[in-house]
Amino acid sequence: MSRSYRILAARLREGIEELELVIQQAQKHWAIARTSNDEAYWNSVALNLHGFYVGVERLCEDVAQTVDQSVPTGRNWHMDAKCPQN
Repeated sequence: MSRSYRILAARLREGIEELELVIQQAQKHWAIARTSNDEAYWNSVALNLHGFYVGVERLCEDVAQTVDQSVPTGRNWHMDAKCPQN
């Protein structure tokens, strides 16, 4: 495995650990929000879900940058990105 892939793998492991903490926090606040209906906990759940999405996106961009040496750009890159056909 090349050095850049080893570094990527380490960053992915670290990123996944961070995502696991975000998930735990969201689950904890979800449980509290369901029983208390406290808006602050619902807001925390929403922010953690957003953080999860951003974290996954960051990891995907890191993979794209390392493997493809480029990251999709443009306003609609999420919709324009196509998976390669086998």
